[in-house]
Formats: sequence, C-alpha cells, structure tokens
Amino acid sequence: MTTMKESGTTGREPGTPAGTVRPGRDETSDDKDRTTSCTTDGRIPSAILDGQRRRLHMLRDAQTDGGLEAAQVRCRLYAPILAPWVARVRGQQTRSVMTMMCDGPTPMQECGETVVDGDEAAALARTAVALEEDLALRDAFLLAALTDLPLRRLREEMADPLGDPARTDVRETFGRGLRDARYRPTRYIVPACDALIEMSRRLPSPWGGQPLAMLSLLLWWRNQGDQALGEAALALSQRPGNALARLVVTAIDAGVFPQDDGTTSSTRSS
Repeated sequence: MTTMKESGTTGREPGTPAGTVRPGRDETSDDKDRTTSCTTDGRIPSAILDGQRRRLHMLRDAQTDGGLEAAQVRCRLYAPILAPWVARVRGQQTRSVMTMMCDGPTPMQECGETVVDGDEAAALARTAVALEEDLALRDAFLLAALTDLPLRRLREEMADPLGDPARTDVRETFGRGLRDARYRPTRYIVPACDALIEMSRRLPSPWGGQPLAMLSLLLWWRNQGDQALGEAALALSQRPGNALARLVVTAIDAGVFPQDDGTTSSTRSS
C-alpha cells in the first residue's frame, strides 16, 4: 500500500490503480470469489456497495422500528463500522476500540455477521456507505485524526453531533488548533491520510468522493494547499455537491489556513 510520508506527499497520481484486494473469508478463495470482491483495477464493484447499502438500511430500519432513537441506532450500527479505522488512526487494537465505542453486541453481530476480521470488501463497502450517509460518522473520523479526544468522547460526538451547548471542548479544541500549531496534534494525521488514500483508491466513483473530501481537509489542516485543492477537485469530480470539498476550496481560495503562531495565514503550497 502506498503511504503518505511525513514530507507531505501522497505519493500518487489521480487514477493510479490500487494494489490487490484480499478477497475475504480466507486466502484459499478461488478465482470466482476474487472477481466478486474486486475489479481488475482493485476497486470494489458497485454491486457490493449497493448490496451493503441495502443491508445497512434494512438493519437501520429494524432498529428504528424497534423503538431506538436515531443516536442509539447510530452508535449500535455505525460505531462498529468506524471502529477499525479509528483503531488504525490512533494505533490501537481494533477490539479495544470496539469496546470503548460500542454498547454490547451490534445489529450485525446479532444477525450472525462478523464485524471484525470479516470480508474485507464488504467491510470497506459498509464504511463507504456509512461515511456518505451519516455526516456524524465522517466527523467522528476527522475528530480522531485532528484531536486528542478520548474514544468515549468520539462516541458522544457521533451520538449527538449537534452537541449540548454546555459541551464546548470540541469547539475549543478546533479553535485552539486553528490559531496555534502547538495545540494541533499531528501524529494521527498521516495514518488517517493513508487510510483515506486506500479507501479512495479502492472505491469506484462516486463512492470515493467522501474519502477524497476528507483527505483534502486533512491536507488543508497541514497547510498543504496545492495537494488539498487537488484532492478536493477529485472529490467534486465524483460528488459535485460535496459540501466538505467545497468548503476546502473556498477556504484556500480565500487564503484561509490554520495559523502557526497567531499570525494571519496566507495561501501555501506543498
């Protein structure tokens, strides 16, 4: 897998094919199974994404019909999807992150489905669907990359994205980070960028649009204006209405970047 080095380059050209995708279940899957898990360029077929979207909608509707509030459904259904990616970004074990972010068995587990160590293509497809359809999940991933918030707080933000007016720590964290690099943790951004690059390479259009938009925000946060614009443009080519990518473009066009030492920022190049 191509990784993002600390020098700031993503090390890829738009449209570069991904590496081989592990087919899921086990290493002995035959060629027929392999073709169902990825296309010849390593991307997950749209049919798998559509199937996972229908599956998640069915599980979500069943939870809602069972009387659960939207926030409860989000934590029971979507937190397990996010957990492996948060574990990767934070450098922790997936199962320990699952324990911190999830309440008991998930709807998928209750149906006999594997959440961790299952079919890789299906897991990535679920992630793509969840990031696209639930912005609270997207924002929880970004919080994991941009802040030192503990996992329980990430879970609270995902459950209640509007937040209690008395809870100001997230806004304060971002505010300090925007004003002063000393309050801007960087150790999680590189693994987060690597994860988003992997997602975007393996997802067909338009499903790669959201990971690309998220990647553009992280690059903007690192003051890498040219690269952030490039990823935002790729995101908008797949999802023309993506609000996050448009926000990044607007900020860069206006010369707005996180500040290093309290001085006014100007447009920066990679």
